[in-house]
Amino acid sequence: MKIEKVGEKFVITDFDAASAYRIACNVEREGVAFYKKLAGVQTKPEIKDVLDFLLSEEEKHLKFFEKQYVDAVNTVDDYNEDEDIINSMDFEVFKPYSEIKGFNDYLTELNKVFNLGVIVEENSINFYTACLDKIEDIVAKVEIKKIIKEERKHKEMIEQLMLEI
Repeated sequence: MKIEKVGEKFVITDFDAASAYRIACNVEREGVAFYKKLAGVQTKPEIKDVLDFLLSEEEKHLKFFEKQYVDAVNTVDDYNEDEDIINSMDFEVFKPYSEIKGFNDYLTELNKVFNLGVIVEENSINFYTACLDKIEDIVAKVEIKKIIKEERKHKEMIEQLMLEI
């Protein structure tokens, strides 16, 4: 599977559901790590509450994508899992995720951290939207549409936090 970013959209060629779900799992794991780390240093209850909510949402999404990944792998006769599919892609598409690993340096600079969160949520929305047309499982499509709506709401919540700090 190859992913390219064209403008704000992702273009996926050679789509395969198992790889898409595996990438989605990685995206959600990064979201969990991001919100967990940020919530862990927050002292303002109103900000911490929002971050705890976002963390629980990312954990819920991760469980869904992990199940879909297992189901997709089990339905393919000869699935050959790439050692690290994220590394085999154009990593620039998911560059903000590499920045999450080093964001300890500016945990107290909430505008920077929240801006990174907005970018991550936008990339999640765009990736899931690009996958949506290619997913054949109707039940999964419905859930992914729901997740896209939730990710949009997450983005709005982060943007609101940015206005309040």
